[in-house]
This record gives sequence, C-alpha cells and structure tokens, in this order.
Amino acid sequence: MDYQYHEIRGPRVFGVIFAVCMVLLAVTHAAFAAVSSFSATGEYTAGDGETPSVAEERAFLHAKQNVAKQAASYVEKYAKDANNRITKDRSFAIAWNSLRETQRTTQKIGNQIVVKLSGSLNDADIDVALQRSEKAQVKATLLVAELQRSAARLEQEVATWKDSSVNGGEKKRLTDEDAAFIKEQETKFLVERVLDRSCQAYEKQEYGEMRAACEEALRLDYKSPGAYTHRGVLCEEEGNPEKALAEYTRAIAEDMNFAAAYECRGIYYVEKAQYERAVSDLNKASAIAPESAASYYYRGFAYLGTKKYRKAIADFTSAVNISPNYGEVYAGRGRAY
Repeated sequence: MDYQYHEIRGPRVFGVIFAVCMVLLAVTHAAFAAVSSFSATGEYTAGDGETPSVAEERAFLHAKQNVAKQAASYVEKYAKDANNRITKDRSFAIAWNSLRETQRTTQKIGNQIVVKLSGSLNDADIDVALQRSEKAQVKATLLVAELQRSAARLEQEVATWKDSSVNGGEKKRLTDEDAAFIKEQETKFLVERVLDRSCQAYEKQEYGEMRAACEEALRLDYKSPGAYTHRGVLCEEEGNPEKALAEYTRAIAEDMNFAAAYECRGIYYVEKAQYERAVSDLNKASAIAPESAASYYYRGFAYLGTKKYRKAIADFTSAVNISPNYGEVYAGRGRAY
C-alpha cells in the first residue's frame, strides 16, 4: 500500500448565518479572554566600540527570552487544559510571538546594561495560534527556533571576539578590523530583530507586515538566509510554492548551515512526493539542529513514501523522544507499523 503525506484539514463550513455567528462568538471570546502578565530581566555587558543602542537591544533580547520561557509554561498548560497537547517548542513559539510588551525599564552601570521587561499574554491570541493548520504551526515554530539559534550563534561570536581583545588582562586597542567586525555583527543582529517582527506577523497572519519585515531585513543584509527563508514561508501562504522553493534554495546558497531552510524545503519536497530530495534535506537539517523534532517527523513521512517502514518508525520514535507531546507523530508511527 502506497503512503502519501497529506495535511488533515477540518471540514469546510458554509452558510452566511453560521459564519456571522462564529465571528460574533470570536469577538465575544476575545473581549472576555483572560490576560496573564509576566516579567523578567536581561543583562548585557557592552564591549568597547559597540553601539549603545544595539547593546541595549541585546539586553532586551535576553529579557524577552526569559519572559517567554515563563509564558511558555502558561501556554503549555492552557493548551493541555483545552485538550490540545503541544510541544515545548510550539509553546515557546506561541509565547514568543504573542507576548505584548507592557513596560520596559533600562538601567546602565558602566558597560553593564540591565533591562526589566513586563509583558502580557492574551488567551484569545493563544487560541488563534492553536487553531492554525498543522503545517503553519510547524513553520511558525521552526522560524522562532532558528531565531533563537541565530541569536546564540551571534552572541558566541561576539563573546569570542571580546576574549581575543584582552591580552594579559589588559584590553587591546581597537583596530580597523575590530571596527569592521563590530559593524558586521551588529548588522546581523539587527536583521534578526527585524525577522523577530516577521515571526510575530506570521503567527498573527499579518502577511503584509511579514513581507515588509522581510524586505527591510534584505535591505540591511541582502545575503540574509533568514530573510529568504521567511519570504519562502510567506510565498507558500500566498499560494506560490514554486517561488517558495526558490527562496529556500537561495537561503541555503547563502548559508549551508541554516537548518530552517533545509527543514522548510524538506517539507516542501515531502508534500510534492519528492521523497529522496526530502530525505536529503531533512538529513542535513537534523545534523545541524538535532533538537528539532519536525525534521524527524517529516523525514518519517518521506520514508513512508518510499516504503522504508523501519526507518520511518525510527524517525517517528526519535521525534517522540524529543517531543512526547507531538501528537501527530503517533499517528504517523501507527501508519508505519
């Protein structure tokens, strides 16, 4: 029996009266939905030559990460109470994209910057995120996960540079090479902050804002793999999968270690029943980001398509081991037995 990956869609509902009732229900729910508040701090120690405003944004990023971790626990429990078990990565992505900043204070002591951030999370926003299609939720989660990996990578590169700028306990004088490095790193960081807006826009289905963010990111850095990946996801939403494929391929050409681009292109190939290509891309994605359950999940479907059932079972099991709440994986594994 041949297996094809397919996305399960809910039944289509027709009727003007029913549609109006649903809209009224949604508006009523949004009006009375609970709002939860979270707060945390983030710190950053600026090095010589760093732009103060960018250094402050780095501290803000740390604060947002800490707030999002708190909010993610709430999202996971909220979904569970609604009989909707989601992965920890998905919980974090919803929290990250749905948080609304309510207050920010900044304190500077020498080169150290401390940002205290307060944010709110509306249950209605969580509901909207949970009601999206399976693939859209996967893509939203992949984009946020890549954003976190990129932030960690950039921070490590800056930390390494700071260590190299100290010689025998004394700071070395900044060179033109140091200045060029700082400028490059800050540009990449600012691109990631713009792509953060793109992530939020995608979660909220604000595609015009998402496109604007992608174009702004490319103006800052026309080689940004993240911008091309985000634009590829947008193209799929707009019903242009061939253009999306070109965007994913361009992203990989710019950075052959960009996991999200391989994951998105691999998912595209699974849906087009180009299973060997899918396996190749998802192999690379899982090697770069082994913590991503989605790579194993979709590669499992690719193996189903080529009737390699043992490999499919192994991949679905790997996805379960990473994310036990990844409910769709169990259905996939059941088909492989």
